[in-house]
Amino acid sequence: MARPHFHEELEQMELRLLTLGELSGTAVRKAVDAVVSHDEATAEQVIAEDDEIDRIYLELDQGMLSLLALQAPVAADLRLISVIMHSSLHLERVGDQAVNVAKIFLITKDLPSKATIVQQIGEMGDIVVEMVRMAMDALRRRDAELCERLPTMDDPVDRLNRHMHFEVAKLAGDPRRCPPRARARGGQRRGPRRAGLVPADRGVPRVHRCLAPRRRRR
Repeated sequence: MARPHFHEELEQMELRLLTLGELSGTAVRKAVDAVVSHDEATAEQVIAEDDEIDRIYLELDQGMLSLLALQAPVAADLRLISVIMHSSLHLERVGDQAVNVAKIFLITKDLPSKATIVQQIGEMGDIVVEMVRMAMDALRRRDAELCERLPTMDDPVDRLNRHMHFEVAKLAGDPRRCPPRARARGGQRRGPRRAGLVPADRGVPRVHRCLAPRRRRR
């Protein structure tokens, strides 16, 4: 039995998912640009625009649950609903991570930086934004081959991430690049327990000092 209203609504939900993907990719682009260009206004914009990403995610979540309850979809329709629900959750999380990047930048904008780290952040951002857009294009076109290219694109991001850890560890071990208060807390400890910036799961991220304090001996 044909259900034109149901399929129209499902199609609209898929279009909203594509919009969510574009907004999430744009949020990452702007957050990375804020770090690279040291642009406070762009960072604030990323934080403010996350409300729209959250709104669309909630709209999709509630819409999919309503379709499941009222239309009892099966086969291809059920699979598409599952894809929309799972994808919207991950895209909303991409937006949250962009907000974390923006908040971290605003908190640390007056601390010393290193050109290599900023460059690697920019390179990672370029690849990640392209991956988000390619994933959404693959969904729109139902292109499995395009999907299979994504893991290969992720390999350079992983390598840059590992290099980033090394660079941040070196930066954290250089007392000339640490604020005086951090040096006083760190003493002569050679390496940090946790180097760099570690975003919290939600809300304002936690920022670790350049050097971790000594552990108390029992």
